[in-house]
Amino acid sequence: AANLINRLNKNNKLQTHVTLFSFINLRVIKKVFFDWIKLHIAFRKINFEKNFPLLDDFDLKDYYRSDFLDSFVGQTSIDNLLMMNLFNEAFNKLDKKNTLTYLLENQGWEMAMLGVCKSLNLNKVIGFSHASTRYWDLRLFYDRKEYFDFSSLKLPMPDYLAVNSINAYETYINLGYPQKNIKNVESLRHLYLNELLNNKKKIIKKDFYTILILGDYLEKNTYYQLELLNQLPNKLIKKINFIFKPHPACNIDLKIFKNLDIEKANQTIFELLPKADSAYCSSFTSACIDAYASGIPVIIPLDPQILNMSPLKDYKDVDFIRNCRDLEKVIIKLSSKNNFSVSQRGIFNLSTELLSWQRLLYENDFL
Repeated sequence: AANLINRLNKNNKLQTHVTLFSFINLRVIKKVFFDWIKLHIAFRKINFEKNFPLLDDFDLKDYYRSDFLDSFVGQTSIDNLLMMNLFNEAFNKLDKKNTLTYLLENQGWEMAMLGVCKSLNLNKVIGFSHASTRYWDLRLFYDRKEYFDFSSLKLPMPDYLAVNSINAYETYINLGYPQKNIKNVESLRHLYLNELLNNKKKIIKKDFYTILILGDYLEKNTYYQLELLNQLPNKLIKKINFIFKPHPACNIDLKIFKNLDIEKANQTIFELLPKADSAYCSSFTSACIDAYASGIPVIIPLDPQILNMSPLKDYKDVDFIRNCRDLEKVIIKLSSKNNFSVSQRGIFNLSTELLSWQRLLYENDFL
């Protein structure tokens, strides 16, 4: 890893790359040890039996005891202390006037990093919510009271939350995030859509209709998605060209679906979207947003045993289907007319000039 990073730095005059663990030394290890001793002493003062909260008089101690101990004095606590001290060691070497930007996913290490930023009084900290903002994902949101807590023990948060779409902007505001701290900026990971939208040519295929299947990271969801296709009438299947892009973490045996002749693709979604007439996406995957924004029709199967957790849940021009019959009707409808307007899909800010990012990064006073 060190050799790769050194080569990367050698060939890049504008950037310097390091890993957090490159800052580890005996001083950091000593601080972790003494912090853990202090935590252990403080923990012994807590009456676990008396102070653990109840849920409607239901005692939860037995369910959470092991996690509670691990978080305060076990391996997890040591991992957290190491992360915090590594960030402290790294950021002490920074000019405090610098701007720190990170990809916001509200993981544990982010809390440690933000706590260090607060203690060192860094000039500006920006968290970028770079992926889709799913209304049900509790990792992204907190109780409204947390946003207006000004005590010394308040939850550490970035100075600004950068979001990649109007939908994300409105979702955060509706769930209580302070509007003055949210900035709508260009969606960096979706800038490739500019080329797709600018060069889009509608080709009416007479002999077949191409469906891009975007799989889920859970096998169960992907198998359910593919089984609905497998149940389609053979007469319809023969008119469809299937391209399947599986999730990298999900290995699917396509031989199970004997009625389907599916082409498994390893190309990027950027390369696959122009080939498709429509996208058939799992109800969980965020890739449906890429397909939607590219301008092609999107079909999403809903498993009756689970909730609709699609990022496109409230979009009226998305076809949600509940069974094979619904799927058949939608495919026939879409394949018989080819008049969808790309202009309806502008959900991201795709300006290549990146003016919003420039204002956020480099200007101290902006609206």
